[in-house]
Amino acid sequence: MIRTMNKRKLARNLVMLTAILAALLIGLIWTLHYSGLIGALKIPTNSMLPLFRSGDLIYIEAVTPHSRAIQRGDVRTFTTKDIKGIRSAEPQIYIKRVVGLPGDELVIRDQKLWINNKAQSDFFESPVKEYIDTGLITEYSLIEPYKVPADQFFVIGDNTRNSSDSRIWGPVPKENFQHLYWRHYYRSLEAEPKP
Repeated sequence: MIRTMNKRKLARNLVMLTAILAALLIGLIWTLHYSGLIGALKIPTNSMLPLFRSGDLIYIEAVTPHSRAIQRGDVRTFTTKDIKGIRSAEPQIYIKRVVGLPGDELVIRDQKLWINNKAQSDFFESPVKEYIDTGLITEYSLIEPYKVPADQFFVIGDNTRNSSDSRIWGPVPKENFQHLYWRHYYRSLEAEPKP
């Protein structure tokens, strides 16, 4: 009889402890979300194929130390506010891969990205096999070497054939960056898109 009572009491305490921990976890997630430290994003285009396709849902974060220090190869969200070459009534949120840091010299030769006269692969891994020319000639198109200004970063979509990015509208100011890609929570089930 005493053993049965102890088992019931233990089971009740475990249920209560589980409920408390679940409530704390939900509260923590809610606080992080509404403070802007974590979030979710629906990918609107195929500009980041093969990493993202239109319709994918991803988690983004600004909690970890890595999320605060912008690095080459990072996939980050940023606002288009005050980017010279983007003219829209309201700023939008974009997501692209950081390829150039302040002071870097970038150029595309033979469909390869060169950073400070070294191949991009010396700096970070990327699914990009070929850096395709945008077909536009701008000061940022990387046909000629381009030096990234202080406090700005150069971003390119992984689908270089079909991406509006810094090669068209220029570098992104440091203060525009918001979140770091963390992980997928839903992959679009649409047919494999064409680049």
